[in-house]
Amino acid sequence: MAKRDLLLSLFFPRFGSSFWTVAEPAIQCAYDVAPGGCLASVYHLTRIQYGIDNPEEVCIKVFVRKDNPRIPSVFWIWRSADFQERESYDMVGISYDNHPRLKRILMPESWVGWPLRKDYITPNFYEIQDAH
Repeated sequence: MAKRDLLLSLFFPRFGSSFWTVAEPAIQCAYDVAPGGCLASVYHLTRIQYGIDNPEEVCIKVFVRKDNPRIPSVFWIWRSADFQERESYDMVGISYDNHPRLKRILMPESWVGWPLRKDYITPNFYEIQDAH
């Protein structure tokens, strides 16, 4: 049994490791729970099979403190989480450990702060570069 399958079957014994090999994160999002509170990263996993009318779904929420927002990346299990984890990093500031390309994807690299946090202060001046 692969290390990934062993870990997933330990954490989610109801579904077994075979569930996770065919499941894909349909939606991954991150949000600021409350001002001064914590951040959340949410994964909605759906197992889709041919001939199944009601697919099995699992929602996983990971809460992390704002002072050190780091959680493990699921990129190496589901490569489709690449864009979503990068967007969550860019907008909310959650760092995903072992993500191969964790950098800003929507905002310029020089942008300061995390725009979707509730304590974010909007700058008074925006400089638009390369707006062709």
